[in-house]
Amino acid sequence: MMKFLSMLAVLFCGAMLVAGTDIDVNGKFAGSTIGERAPKGWLFNDGIKPVGTGKVVKVGDELGVHITSPKAGVHYYCAKQFPVVPGEKYEVSCDVTGTGVAGVGVYYYDAKGSWAGAIYQPSVKLKPGENDVKYTFTVPAEVKGKVPGLVRFAFFVYGAADATFTDFEVEKEDGK
Repeated sequence: MMKFLSMLAVLFCGAMLVAGTDIDVNGKFAGSTIGERAPKGWLFNDGIKPVGTGKVVKVGDELGVHITSPKAGVHYYCAKQFPVVPGEKYEVSCDVTGTGVAGVGVYYYDAKGSWAGAIYQPSVKLKPGENDVKYTFTVPAEVKGKVPGLVRFAFFVYGAADATFTDFEVEKEDGK
């Protein structure tokens, strides 16, 4: 029996190492108010001059963000900046329903919080039903001449779209 319990403990610990570490970005949009432009802990990116709109909506038993855009990109990003080190690996994912082109990505800043740039996964043309939009990336050594020290995670639509985002998740792969 002791061997069996020891083996279970080893398997459990191994699974924990493979699973990675979840980063809390309030991807369930908890504490948000339906109808608000941005969910709690998130910002609507006015810097890209969006033409469309977004708002918090109820989706089944959870909350989501519904984006409507006639022709331009609409982006949201988490308000909190998270420390990173070049070489670390992350997976960003989100469930998306609707029409148009959607994606997830990361905004890079140097250690002092100065903008360095944004990198997105290749855009996904939404299909009927739920789409699992994912981006796995390794923090680069440099972005536009700056060493990344902080990031913010983002989700967006490109061009004409009518899409709802739910269950936004970020996971740091353990080992770095």
